Amino acid sequence: MVSPNLRDNEGNCREQAASILNRIAHLSGQLSAVARGCRTKAEADAFIEASAAHAVLARTVLASVTDALARERKFNPNFASQPRVPGGQPEGGRWTDGGSGGPSSRIRYVQLQSRAPVSADDGRGNWRDPWPGSPVPVEFRNEIAARESGGRGNHGYSAIYRPRGELPVLGRYQLAGPAQIQIGLRYADGSWNAENPYGARTEQEFLNNPAAQERALAAYLSDNERQLQQRGAYSFIGREFIGMSGERITITEAGLAAAAHRAGAPRVIGYLRDLQSRNSESNAWRAYREGLTPAQIERYNELEARLREFEHARYARLRLIPH
Repeated sequence: MVSPNLRDNEGNCREQAASILNRIAHLSGQLSAVARGCRTKAEADAFIEASAAHAVLARTVLASVTDALARERKFNPNFASQPRVPGGQPEGGRWTDGGSGGPSSRIRYVQLQSRAPVSADDGRGNWRDPWPGSPVPVEFRNEIAARESGGRGNHGYSAIYRPRGELPVLGRYQLAGPAQIQIGLRYADGSWNAENPYGARTEQEFLNNPAAQERALAAYLSDNERQLQQRGAYSFIGREFIGMSGERITITEAGLAAAAHRAGAPRVIGYLRDLQSRNSESNAWRAYREGLTPAQIERYNELEARLREFEHARYARLRLIPH
């Protein structure tokens, strides 16, 4: 016989999940209304797809809750009232025998399976866009990926680089630790945020999920745009400067987006200010370089390279993702 506690627990879980679905349905209607006022079809598609993705996620949560409850009921009909080891301790979450909290020979516990890797291949060796509604142009994404992950491992989505003493750099677009923190994948202390808005409960799930990486890229580019806008970086668009290498640079939206992806928006803003001041006097860059460390010179050279390489790339500010 199923215990009353179990019925109450299961009923509450179902009610909460149903409530989430109702709220998401309401949100979907709101997003669709917003979409009708969008300036372009791409913007409208992005809003509609975002609402649909959240609905799918909610249904997945409901199915997982139901499955977990069924398995726990099978293993232990009294699971709702039986003590467990506290989650922060070894063996955390496992049932005990009702004693002091140590594991017993009758331990049973449920562990939901990690999401399997999702292929980004079309079956013929070609990249298949996991988020066709992305507000970021395909050409721009592919150019960033070619320079970051090189398409290695599921077209780059499985790529991971572990610099010594730093957080790992993840995925097709090689999002570094500060970028992951910036968009909510990790907390400020570097620990993974299992409740992040991209549906990746672990670092490995993020690597397994191409669509999550595409949404994370859009969020990162959008937040960089916000910072660039607030600090006046877009006032440089269309202007031509002489860079550290002595070559000319024309500032464009695509170049700024690519440079901020590589170096972060604050560093791009600092570079633009230096660029402006060093162009106001002859040979200023030469003197300025003498006061920089090799690491600083390398970062500026990388930044300048992005500005040049993406100068003519197709890109327009996203203005889609709220902050």
